Amino acid sequence: MNHDCSVELKPEAVKSMPLLTAFVFICGIFASQRFSLNEFNIYISFLPYIVFFHYLLAKKLDIALSLLVVSLFLVSDNGAEAYSETPSMLRYPIYVSGLIMLGCLSKPQIAVNKFAFLTILSVLLLITTWSFHMSVFDISTFRRDILVLIILFVFFVTRGKTTLSLPLLFATSFGFLLGELINIGWFFNYQFGDYLNYNTLKSFVVFPFLYVAFIQKKLILAAILFFMTILVLVNYGSRMLILSFVSLLLFVTIYNNLSHLRSMLLLIISSLLVAGAIYTIGPPEAGSEMSKYKAVQFVFQFIIDKSSFDALKKMDFVRFSEHQMFFSRPVLEIIFGSGLGAGIADTEGLLANIGFNQTAFSSEELISSLYFGFHDYWIDFGLRFGFVLVIYILYLASIKQVLLGRSICGILFGLLMINTTFGTAGIIFTALVIRFYPEPIVHKPITTRAVNI
Repeated sequence: MNHDCSVELKPEAVKSMPLLTAFVFICGIFASQRFSLNEFNIYISFLPYIVFFHYLLAKKLDIALSLLVVSLFLVSDNGAEAYSETPSMLRYPIYVSGLIMLGCLSKPQIAVNKFAFLTILSVLLLITTWSFHMSVFDISTFRRDILVLIILFVFFVTRGKTTLSLPLLFATSFGFLLGELINIGWFFNYQFGDYLNYNTLKSFVVFPFLYVAFIQKKLILAAILFFMTILVLVNYGSRMLILSFVSLLLFVTIYNNLSHLRSMLLLIISSLLVAGAIYTIGPPEAGSEMSKYKAVQFVFQFIIDKSSFDALKKMDFVRFSEHQMFFSRPVLEIIFGSGLGAGIADTEGLLANIGFNQTAFSSEELISSLYFGFHDYWIDFGLRFGFVLVIYILYLASIKQVLLGRSICGILFGLLMINTTFGTAGIIFTALVIRFYPEPIVHKPITTRAVNI
């Protein structure tokens, strides 16, 4: 049974706060205007952060927490030397506040079996950290791993009653989505070589579609939002973001056996329009204007090569090489990880020909051939925590939610884990959203366990 429609949308966040809803909507639009409001849009995230303290002092924790999450989403944490970034002195108070709220809004209670699991995990991490990484170690990566471990520990204690206001998150992300469409229509030009957005949390722009499709269940509006979202995602240039979004959406539709007219019509409309768009664009060798989009090239490469491995290698050589490096390690390290702060030495020279401006790797990594930050969640964290553990956590947060009938949770949580957890803002944001997402009205034991992973 699908429980998405039974989420309790608290009335104080829906009916009696139109000004606050309008405020976060406008903040969403302004925060996205990195072209027309350059050097101003990067400060917008601090506005809802200030209002957060007002509601925190008034002990309206649901609204306060939602505004904090809104602030995190609107932070400009990665400009890739193309766009301005929110100053660290403004970003880090928001990060710290998120961590404090994550801990303070959880009850200091833990089941015996969960405590045993955490104890075993701690011992294993201590052993792998001591045994494997002494030759390839990075202190910054180690600090981030400690942060992830602390957040993981918090998830095993009992959650409190505070939940997020989904209408406020919708208003913010919808404003941001419209702002990105304005950028595409009037300011952005893909030919200049930069992407529309480099921020860690850009993937949350899919939330308006998910909210309308799975909670409000408005088919026509959902179809419109779907293609608005796809247009923005294509201009973001992230193939993994589009691939994970479409794959999770298709998985939910297929798992429901197309039993709902909504899902069937949405799938048919989506397929027809996507097919029509691809036919109009034409293959890369046709020299069309759209062939420069990596997400579009990726589709045609599969068709042309007729081999998924050849297509993956040609279209994303770096990611393909990262997987080669990861799975060429000893089996025990693949399963249990190489320890906190560990990296991989490129002994085979797989990334030797990568230029300094071609990837997100630092100059130090490219020069030393010692790599610590990787593109995919299962490699980035699997390298240190173990492949089995990170895949199991992804299953709990995403696939299991779909199996339990919480489709929107499965798509949203999975999308965030796969596409945002490479950055500090993404780690904290994802933890807050998963931890405090509203539970269904009808509380069943299996449903309650689903989010409290």
